[in-house]
Order: sequence, then C-alpha cells, then structure tokens
Amino acid sequence: MPLDPQDVDYDPLERMRYVTFKELDDFYDAMGTEHPCENCNAQEWNHVCDSEGPVALKIPAFNREDAYAVAFVISCKICGNLRQTNGGTIIKWLDDRAEK
Repeated sequence: MPLDPQDVDYDPLERMRYVTFKELDDFYDAMGTEHPCENCNAQEWNHVCDSEGPVALKIPAFNREDAYAVAFVISCKICGNLRQTNGGTIIKWLDDRAEK
C-alpha cells in the first residue's frame, strides 16, 4: 500500500492504519496538548492504543447507513476524559508537513 501522498494510489484512509505514536505526538504538540483537561484540569494524556500502536476509532454515522468518521483519541491520565481528533485532519497535517 503506497503511503506517500505523491503516489497516484495513495489512500489517506489506509494511511491512518500506519500512524505512529511519534506522528501523533508531533501533531498534538503542534496543536497544543498543553491545554488542560476539561474535567479535572490535568495536563497529562495517554494515547488510546493496543500492543500494535495507536488505535483509530471508527465512529458510525447516525443518519447515513454506510457513513462513518475516523478519529484518534487521547485520554486524560487522571480522570479518563477522552479527546477525539478527526483522523483526516491528522493525516492532512502529516502530509502537508512531509511535502515541506
């Protein structure tokens, strides 16, 4: 599967399967994870992940049978509050950064 955005067969949705912790950390650092948790004001976050790496959540749409959103999630280390970020936004940011 081509992971280079310049490749004619590049698929951003497929690219989400290969996002690394470092890529997510770079994105969140650039976007400002220093903002405290909305619930408890802590500033410590964990990636939602499994033994293979970051997990992208597939969120089904309510009003469209085959539609869904994909999001990466971080969780507050203190209270468990979740922050979701659209996977497409992260991939676009990574692709734009790679082109520079």
